[in-house]
Amino acid sequence: MSGAIDHAAFLRKSFDVARRARQNGNHPFGAILVGPQGELLIECENGFMPDHDMTAHAERHALMPYLAVAFSLQGEMLIKRGEVETGMNLLRRSLSTLRADRYGLYTTELNSALAGGFAMTGRLDQALVTVDETIALVERNGDLLMPELLRIRGEILEQAADERRAEEAFLRSIALRSAAMNIRTVRRR
Repeated sequence: MSGAIDHAAFLRKSFDVARRARQNGNHPFGAILVGPQGELLIECENGFMPDHDMTAHAERHALMPYLAVAFSLQGEMLIKRGEVETGMNLLRRSLSTLRADRYGLYTTELNSALAGGFAMTGRLDQALVTVDETIALVERNGDLLMPELLRIRGEILEQAADERRAEEAFLRSIALRSAAMNIRTVRRR
């Protein structure tokens, strides 16, 4: 294709793909990928089937990190519902996949949920190791969830009857959260 890319034509093409998705019983979402020379590389309708497994879209399109995130969130939900071991197993497998794919976007939250699961089952040493490894990762790479991690660490230490270290974690969590709030307040002025 030579000359300027006709963006409007490609937009209309994505609408056609979305209409085809609706005709096939899916939600009306379509996507196309256009190369730098205006060549149509990929055309894909939504693969979500409302009455079926909601992870089918990710699996169908080889989006394994996203599928792992979906399973991780399912594991976190199972832990919250009291199916702790099942949820933790799902979380561990999913975190392993995410590490292998070098997809770290949700690592902090998911490791926090895993640490909570360990604490719920009385495995406080594993809970503490998990949260401490996550804190070390956050300190190396940065993450806005450090105050939450420290709060979780404090709860685990409190459960382990280590009141002094629990208090230190809580106080550090409060200080970081307060500092973040002060920065936001200054930026708004």
